[in-house]
Amino acid sequence: MRILRVLCLVLSLYLAMPTAAETPGNNMHVTITGEITDYNAFGEPTRSILSNWVSSSSLSLLFGNDSSQASLTVSGEEILKLYQAKDIIGVHPGDTLYTGNGKTAEQLLGAEPTWLGSVRQAAPMARAALLVLRKLPTLLDPYEKVAKDSISIKNVGRATHKLTYELTGEQWQRLWPDLIALCEDAMRSENVGEKYQAQTLSFLRKVRFDEAVTFKRFTDKEKRDMGWQLTGKLSLGDEDARKITLFGGYRENSGVYLSLKLPAVRGSNNLQLVLSGSYKDDDLLLDGAFSRTQNKKTISADLQVSVNTADGANGRVILSARDDEGKKSALTLSPKLTQEENLLHGPMSLKWTQGSKTLDMMLSVALSPAAKPKTPHFARTVDLDQLDAVGLAQEKEILNRALSGMMLSIVNRVPLEAQSVLIHDIGRSERTQGASVPVLPFDEAKDINYLVMEEEDSL
Repeated sequence: MRILRVLCLVLSLYLAMPTAAETPGNNMHVTITGEITDYNAFGEPTRSILSNWVSSSSLSLLFGNDSSQASLTVSGEEILKLYQAKDIIGVHPGDTLYTGNGKTAEQLLGAEPTWLGSVRQAAPMARAALLVLRKLPTLLDPYEKVAKDSISIKNVGRATHKLTYELTGEQWQRLWPDLIALCEDAMRSENVGEKYQAQTLSFLRKVRFDEAVTFKRFTDKEKRDMGWQLTGKLSLGDEDARKITLFGGYRENSGVYLSLKLPAVRGSNNLQLVLSGSYKDDDLLLDGAFSRTQNKKTISADLQVSVNTADGANGRVILSARDDEGKKSALTLSPKLTQEENLLHGPMSLKWTQGSKTLDMMLSVALSPAAKPKTPHFARTVDLDQLDAVGLAQEKEILNRALSGMMLSIVNRVPLEAQSVLIHDIGRSERTQGASVPVLPFDEAKDINYLVMEEEDSL
């Protein structure tokens, strides 16, 4: 049952983000309703049916410090409810609480999209990186050379002192295990996801220093860190040697700048990242660009944020990407939210494009403080860590049937003459666009395969 499994996955991952009210005691309630204003992926009657479903739906999200809940209502009926806390996720329909060791959602629902994981982990990873940079001098103190040297850092300001640490490859190699341990502690303290901790540590353990690498810190008059620079050459295990040029800075309530270039010494492999952000007079501006070339294939992504926070949140957020086959996609959010005491509310337009397909929606969003989410009761509890491959497959099938039964009850409300067209249109979207498109997965429910028509049988 892909459409609802995808929805469950996305919701559960977003519920895990805040645990998202970053400050203890800040519980938050978010309500989202909306309507489709344009969707060219389908003709009639499918487009109208989907529009009616969306306009009669309401999504309620409740974020707490250690648990979160989501509820999806269609035509006044709650069809999907999720509960998320550390290492557990509860799903209804199915009335089941799943437990596991940090990978519950992925075990049950499949791996999260790479872009979603990157967005979800950006804040804790950035905090962990800052923590490492601030503690790094304790490891490098014996090599420190201080000089007065003024340098301007975009969005951050002008630093007045430069501290240089130039180490040979052998010296870096001796210090590297301690630095990895520092990174591990920082990621753990900032609640970086276990999967991303493992990936980061695996990457760091591949790094080898064959030549001298220079690290520089830039500080203000009070010796507070404002920026950092790293230059030299390193290798990644058995992969190609890379030149590294890292430069950036950060100051709270001012801005951030980051530039990373990691080209291969030989060949065209490359990785580049640029991030520039500022906050001034209630205006938040952020621009980012990422590209990676590996074995002559390139992926890229761009981010643009322009939001004024004087009386709420008004502006635009654009995230665009291109995969290694040249396919483009883009998401644009344009909020016009007003702050009234503890309530932030208003309209927000959404535009999603993928190739020639376009979806336009107008959403209504409301955010307000809330009480701590209460743990709901579930009839079943399943420990996914105790299941073998067969047991996990059986649990997925149980969940699929619970979700498909609920979805069929909604489809059955559609006039009979339109049902087959609806199911065929969405099935055709899956066949032509691939599994990345959330679709109705009737092909997974063996007892309703007959509802999916072959292309030659289409109307």
